Amino acid sequence: MQIRELLPIIIPGVLLQVLIQAYFIKHCWGNEKLSGKAKLWYIIAILLINLPAAAFYLIRSRDGNTSYEYEFKEIDIDDNLKLGIFVLLVVAYEIFSLRIISDNVYNPHYLLIVSLISYCFILGLIWNLIVRESNAILDHMLPAAQLMLMIPVLYLDNTYNSSLLLLIVSAIILNKLPITFSKIYLIASFGAFLAGGTAKALRFHDSMGFNEIINYIYVNALVFILITAAFYSLKKQLINNIRLDKALRIVKDQTEQIKEMSAASERNRITGEIHDTVGHTLASALISIEAAEELLGPAGGEAAEKLYLAKDQVKRGLNDIRSSIRSIRAGDDEPFDVSLCRMLDEVRQTTNIEVNCIVELKTELLSVQRGILLLAIKECTTNALKHGKCSEIDVLVQESKGEVKLTFSDNGKGSSSITPGSGLTIMRERIQGIGGTLGMSTSPGEGFTVNIAIPV
Repeated sequence: MQIRELLPIIIPGVLLQVLIQAYFIKHCWGNEKLSGKAKLWYIIAILLINLPAAAFYLIRSRDGNTSYEYEFKEIDIDDNLKLGIFVLLVVAYEIFSLRIISDNVYNPHYLLIVSLISYCFILGLIWNLIVRESNAILDHMLPAAQLMLMIPVLYLDNTYNSSLLLLIVSAIILNKLPITFSKIYLIASFGAFLAGGTAKALRFHDSMGFNEIINYIYVNALVFILITAAFYSLKKQLINNIRLDKALRIVKDQTEQIKEMSAASERNRITGEIHDTVGHTLASALISIEAAEELLGPAGGEAAEKLYLAKDQVKRGLNDIRSSIRSIRAGDDEPFDVSLCRMLDEVRQTTNIEVNCIVELKTELLSVQRGILLLAIKECTTNALKHGKCSEIDVLVQESKGEVKLTFSDNGKGSSSITPGSGLTIMRERIQGIGGTLGMSTSPGEGFTVNIAIPV
């Protein structure tokens, strides 16, 4: 057969191939999840390598189906992955189709074989590329028509390659359909194979003995069953993996919700107990101290002064408890700068000292780091007021070279030596516990400075 006799087959085939190529170039160009550079590379690859590059693009650009629902009945593999598998199967279909066509050049039914293979191919393209949405009628008519077209191909083909072509058609059907319908079409594909294969065996019964016919049908049927079952199992495994991933996501989501609810409940319980016990006790003590002040009167002398100091300490204790309750109820998700500003605002309101604060952070701190730094600033503020008798404090928090550096300084009276008390000792242990360092400096009349560095 000469080339001009193949032109009626070659020309439509080339045009169809170009249309498929253009379809996937358009698909790539409209993919909003890809950058402009990635689109360009994929389009060039599709132009040069054609369908294998299109399959690579589809498989690589699948979205992974990150969203999930609590319903598992209609779970299927990702559309891009499904389309990528279809493209690879199309390449295999084209290869075996050309092999069958070339081996049947002198077959008297040559044109009929070519027509049947072409119609089956076109139906597959329409079903997978044009009918993208699920359609109850077409989802049964088109695969059934493909299998019906393959039966005469099996019968008329002079070689055994048509059995492999039917396997590819079966794989295309299993790839497209939901897993719930796959078993039906597995049986239908096997029925098509038996019908066409048995008819072929009977057609060649003169040249084949009975044992050869039985052996041909049995061996090919076994191979057909094994391959289709393997493809079905692979798809089912992919779907089971998706189901498992969705179940794990749901469990994780529910665990986080339970954790948040438990944490909120525990925070409310703790703050309620603090408010009802310690807060009530201190409030009662404050009322008693104020009553004692009234009993002593203006001539209370030293006793009145002691009561005034005690009242001041109780008020501070109440303010600290209120601040702690607000912090606990806010939880651990509040940003560090918000917590720090709120705490320093309370210092301004309760002490009337000037507070200057600068926070320059790029990285969000862990809850344990936030807590330790806030406690350190609170301890430094207490010491500055209690021992330094300061009127101004400066707080600087910066991130540099993988560390968060905190500098706290006051304009208090300072000291010629540093003797860490229990508060500073506990603060140093906490900071060292998270890999940080603590430094202190002071001199008479120059105030007190604390430098803290913790790794981020």
